Amino acid sequence: MEQYKTEIVIGNYKVEVLDNGKSGDLILIFNHNSGAAISGLGLFNENALSEYRLVSVSLLGHGTSARSTNTNRDYSISGIGNFILDVVNYYKPNKYWLIGQSASGHAIIEAHNLFERCSGIISVCAPPISLEALEKAFIPSAVVPLLFQEELSEIELKNVASAFTIFEKNIPLIAKGFTQCDPLFRSGLGRSIKDGRLLDEKKCLKSLKCPIIFIRADKDSFIDSGYYDSINTSIDSSIEIKNVFSSGHAALIDNPHQCAEIIAGFISRHK
Repeated sequence: MEQYKTEIVIGNYKVEVLDNGKSGDLILIFNHNSGAAISGLGLFNENALSEYRLVSVSLLGHGTSARSTNTNRDYSISGIGNFILDVVNYYKPNKYWLIGQSASGHAIIEAHNLFERCSGIISVCAPPISLEALEKAFIPSAVVPLLFQEELSEIELKNVASAFTIFEKNIPLIAKGFTQCDPLFRSGLGRSIKDGRLLDEKKCLKSLKCPIIFIRADKDSFIDSGYYDSINTSIDSSIEIKNVFSSGHAALIDNPHQCAEIIAGFISRHK
């Protein structure tokens, strides 16, 4: 990982990124709630994406990125979307693709109209939701509230990290993300949703100006697999759903190989 690790400055904040430094089309990768840039590292070693410049970014308050001094603004779905826009503007690409994992995927969908020249969106384990659809989208679980809880006990940390993956070997990596994350991010994100700061993302799909693909993990313990079937792909032929197998909610960590194949195929269809 160290050979890819670098740092950029967004506003007054230092931001952790992993960058393979290649000269191909830019693919920007953003982490899940309480994850980090390392969650996208598995894609760096996949032949299917070897021609692209891959940049995996830790959101504010995640990994070694700086913590926000305006948590009410930044620690929300809209705040994540604005941060992603700032990262795009930093790189000033002529052509780029956005990968959003979980919370970042929702943020990209909601802020889609801000991303000029975006060639396509890859939403990983983040189907379009709304306030009204939360109960349908999420599988009832004692772990879900932990996603929005500031402090986690040792047992709670293990339980929430375990819920992200089907492989025991990946639990320490995911748990480290939760440990590094600013606890105020989790509570802030939860509070913003409770306050109604969540758009109807299915409506957002109707005005998308670029293609989008939803990656559904077969063993996602947070999102009801059947909920994806409610996505109206007939709105536009550029809306796709693909399944990744042998994977929990952290699909880029559990099965980077199949995710890379899906992403590469999507890009090749929409170049």
